[in-house]
Amino acid sequence: MRTLVALTCLLFSMTSLADRLNVAVTPNNPVVNESFSAIFEIETNSDEEPYISFDPGRARVTGRTEAGRMMSTSLINGKLYAKKSVTYRFDLVAERAGRIRLSDIKVELGDKTLTHKDISITVLREPKEAPEVFVKAVPSKDTVYVGEGFNVDYYVYFRTNVISIDVKEFPKFRKFVKRFHLPNESVESVEYDGKVYRRIKKYSARLFAEKPGEAKIGQLKLEVRYNKSTGRNAFSNSPFGLSIQRNVRKKTIRNEQQVIQVLALPADNVPQTFTGLVGKYDFKLTVPRNKFLVNEAIEAKLEVIGDGALEGYDAPKIYKHEFLEEFDTKTEVQELNNQMAKKIFDYTFLARDSLLIPPSKRILHFFDPERKEYVGVEIDIPGITVGGTSTAGVKNSGTKAISKKEPTISVESKVKGKLIGPTFVVKDEPVNISEYLVELNIALAASIVLILLSFTSFKKGGSNSDQILKLKKIRSGKFSHHDLFSVLNDLSNGEGVLEKIESSNLDSEAKKYFKSLYEVVERESYKNQKSVINKKTQKKHITALEKELRNV
Repeated sequence: MRTLVALTCLLFSMTSLADRLNVAVTPNNPVVNESFSAIFEIETNSDEEPYISFDPGRARVTGRTEAGRMMSTSLINGKLYAKKSVTYRFDLVAERAGRIRLSDIKVELGDKTLTHKDISITVLREPKEAPEVFVKAVPSKDTVYVGEGFNVDYYVYFRTNVISIDVKEFPKFRKFVKRFHLPNESVESVEYDGKVYRRIKKYSARLFAEKPGEAKIGQLKLEVRYNKSTGRNAFSNSPFGLSIQRNVRKKTIRNEQQVIQVLALPADNVPQTFTGLVGKYDFKLTVPRNKFLVNEAIEAKLEVIGDGALEGYDAPKIYKHEFLEEFDTKTEVQELNNQMAKKIFDYTFLARDSLLIPPSKRILHFFDPERKEYVGVEIDIPGITVGGTSTAGVKNSGTKAISKKEPTISVESKVKGKLIGPTFVVKDEPVNISEYLVELNIALAASIVLILLSFTSFKKGGSNSDQILKLKKIRSGKFSHHDLFSVLNDLSNGEGVLEKIESSNLDSEAKKYFKSLYEVVERESYKNQKSVINKKTQKKHITALEKELRNV
């Protein structure tokens, strides 16, 4: 009997000192793309740190953490033995439904190796009950016309305590023009599928379909960490007496793809003045003044407010005249709210001669998806008058009476850059034309000589005081738009000032400088720009301009 008791105590002590390994999976039936855990609980008296390995099969390991560590001592046969328990958690994700197997499970402790039998897991395609956390895309419309705007909001629905929500991948909209909105992430309570959820908006955009047909809304991929109460843990009946809290779960979620039906615009009765805009719009044209001088900047502003894709709308023509030069129109899009936006067109013109454009009206059409028809809006375009003397030359010839017996001479100074001969009209009494021809030819020859001398003197740095004065003004920064226009307009080739600058022999930096300077002066904002002009660079460019003018 004593021998049996001694043998039993010896076996008990050997069992107590043996290394042990226990593995459990939670939850028992994970869901596709939902994180689940494999818990390794190791009890050993070895001082070696355990090395854990296993084959996850069709699952994917996403992380490993140490979940707990505990030390204890035991007195056996008068000897004190130390024992430690270590717990590790491996997070896994299964991307396909069905049965998976964790196999080849090993824990190495120095020269010892602990093994465990394979673990079979059933992965569900859908949870057995309503999900605690999911994401859903909510479009404002499921059928739209090409170019019609609609909103799509992405909400995270949850029935538990959410710790964090991280965006892993933003949705793609391959067949839409997108206008992103900053979402208001306030929490609200809603009813969904017969249950009360809370939800938060994580992404929002306004979309405009580009082509008719079916277009899919992209998926928003999120990683959510949340608390889940699971009751007693997998080791509540463990002989080691460990109690491990494992109610924090991590889940990757995506919204289901949704299809939007995109309709083509009606092809019948499309007006010639159709702007291409779809939705509802207001147009407002503002012209601050209607009277200008020659070579004075003429400005106008058009504001278009609507709920469609204004980003692709080009500036409509409002003024057109042979003496009116139009510069590039400046545009700006401003979002007013999640549906409406405003596009501003800033027009700039320059009249090269006197002109008169009477007031007019223009009709612009857009397509109204609610009325399913093209709607026209009438815009009042104010008239403009430009007066004063053109620097390009006198367009109308003038006459001057010499005397009763002398001919009246009509001379046009320039016609496309060429001199023409005088015209004689004899009044009243007959006169000797040959005498006047001799005198007039002498005067004309003298005038030509003076003109040639003036060009020569400028090339040699001589007496063209007007050009020299204007160059000095530009060099000092105290000049008018007219001064700059007059100097730059003397460059050869090109019809407009900007074309003449581009076709000149100035280097690229000088061309860029004078183009920018001319545009700034036309906007009458040169005073605000003077402080940022490098004086040394300015002097170099103006010297190059002076040299170029001498060679013209």
